[in-house]
Amino acid sequence: GDPTTGAANPKVRMRVEDVNGEQALVFTFPVLDSSDAFAGAPAMSRSIGGVKYTVEGGNDLGTFNQPVSEVIPARADGLTLPFFGWSYHSFRLDGAIGGATPRGPKGFMRVKIEEVAP
Repeated sequence: GDPTTGAANPKVRMRVEDVNGEQALVFTFPVLDSSDAFAGAPAMSRSIGGVKYTVEGGNDLGTFNQPVSEVIPARADGLTLPFFGWSYHSFRLDGAIGGATPRGPKGFMRVKIEEVAP
């Protein structure tokens, strides 16, 4: 998408979804294909082809220190891939919204995409 327009990108989605019986904030976006897995805590990251993806979560927009987990399989229903060689990945904030381990009233997620040495 064009970041200067403010329009929604049809290849990225964030919404509350049922994940294993819990209501969770789920962020889905396209990533270059690779057999490498996302890893880390509280943020999850992976590097491929000179690009590093880092998924972070938080309870406010100032501190992204809450654990996130990858949702497998990805929640990509209705989304189309941008090009060959990409796949969708979904991530959630850990803890259910209003569940036994509640998320709290607010949740935020972001993905940082950076150029790194291949």
